[in-house]
Amino acid sequence: MTASLRIQILDVLQWIGFAILLAALSFSNFFISFGSFWLVGVWLLNLLNAHFTDRSAGSYLRVFTSEPLYFIPMAIYMLSVVGLIWSSDFGFGMWDLRMKLPLLFMPFLIATLRPMTERALEWLFRLFIASLVVATLCCLWVYFGFSSKRIRNIRDISIFISHIRFSMLLVFGAAIIMVRWMRRGVGVVVGTLMILLFIYFLWIIESVTGFILLSALIFLYTLYISSKLKNGWMKVGVPVIMIGLAILFTTFVINRYQRYFDAEEIPTSSLDASTPRGEKYTHYLENKQLENGHYIMRFIAWDELKSSWDERSEIPFDSADYKGNEVKWTLIRYITSLGKKKDMDAVEALSNDDIDQIERGIPSAFYGRKSGIDKRLDKIFFELDNYRNGGSPNGHSVFQRLEFWKTGSHIWKEHPWFGVGTGDLKSAFKERYEIEQTGLSEKNRLRAHNQYLTYFVALGIFGGLFFIVFFLYPITRKYWRNSLVYMAFFVICALSFITEDTLETQVGVTFYAFFHSFLVRYTSVQKIKNSIR
Repeated sequence: MTASLRIQILDVLQWIGFAILLAALSFSNFFISFGSFWLVGVWLLNLLNAHFTDRSAGSYLRVFTSEPLYFIPMAIYMLSVVGLIWSSDFGFGMWDLRMKLPLLFMPFLIATLRPMTERALEWLFRLFIASLVVATLCCLWVYFGFSSKRIRNIRDISIFISHIRFSMLLVFGAAIIMVRWMRRGVGVVVGTLMILLFIYFLWIIESVTGFILLSALIFLYTLYISSKLKNGWMKVGVPVIMIGLAILFTTFVINRYQRYFDAEEIPTSSLDASTPRGEKYTHYLENKQLENGHYIMRFIAWDELKSSWDERSEIPFDSADYKGNEVKWTLIRYITSLGKKKDMDAVEALSNDDIDQIERGIPSAFYGRKSGIDKRLDKIFFELDNYRNGGSPNGHSVFQRLEFWKTGSHIWKEHPWFGVGTGDLKSAFKERYEIEQTGLSEKNRLRAHNQYLTYFVALGIFGGLFFIVFFLYPITRKYWRNSLVYMAFFVICALSFITEDTLETQVGVTFYAFFHSFLVRYTSVQKIKNSIR
């Protein structure tokens, strides 16, 4: 076999490895690992091939050391390695290091594999976008009821990976389409349709994270484009329009907030004492929780509710609905949304569709009439209302995170300088939850869900600051600030780190380690003809 033929075969194998990994990000942790191992195998074959060609093994190292940004993920990984020194739980520590292995090997692997042509790169990006489209269509297939999977929570339609990680991938996919295709005038119609598909899915799953990421990227992209315009009015007008849209959205949220908490006060003297059947109503006057403008914890006839519900549903009154919440509370919220008193007459007036919705955990009769973001805002406002009235944060993503952050902050205050160590992160949270007697159930007592805070808790102020410095370093260099794809990737990671431990999951850590290294390799100044700006 000639050297030229061997190189061609290796290039094909390398492309297949990248293709497997990029496609797997939307679908499967197993194939993410499979694609990674495939690339390691190709790298070893390349190293072996160097013995039969004029390329020395040392040239691999020179390519890697030529760009300091390759060392960023590896430096972040080494922070966790150092954190093992003062850890006592090496079991969790080693699990953490195994999970973050892509940070260590992916930069070196991508930097030292053979360079790819622009055509090969383009087809990889097409494959990545195509995998997002297929995964989205599969999720929508489930959403529209064409599969046997029962949806208890709208987030369940993200059937392959976490809806948060999938939202990140969709937003990054939209950024690639806008920068690589539409900005060049290529595939504008098809690209627009795919972006609209991604936005539609984010709307359906009520992804606040997805829309924040998307809005941030659109805002920054528009500012970048306006900065390149020569027309003075356009240069000023475009940012003004974007700021105006941001103000309109803020006004929309404030309006929804005010409307949600607008309730008609009923004088205590006017509260009915008993139902038409004679049971006394229970009024929890100190509880001000609302549902569709009505107080939830007033006019409750517990016995009538229980007996009438058990006659209408196979799910017992004190059992859980399909979302895992107590069905009695879903029932009470649902009836409240209708503006009715919680008694036998109200339950008997419910239609079979109403009963089905309550069993599925839908707490409002108007749920189906609201758009995705409207629904999500209502949920957030209810969580706020529930939290302020001393309710449990369980099952409420926003206020569970507040508990995570509060607990993490307390741990850091106790270990401010060096943290608890990489290995003791899990046990530190467990102990702190028990000390604070948190309202979170055992299964919901998770870690920080904030990547920045996680590093401060594990490694103290020095480790936390080093993490931030390493992460921010690329955008201190002008070239990378002007790379639109890299900046889109950076903004997505930076914002996701606020609400998620992105580097603690296989999809998240692979997304960061792979695309950071990949974009650095193929946005290189020295290889500007292969630029993916």
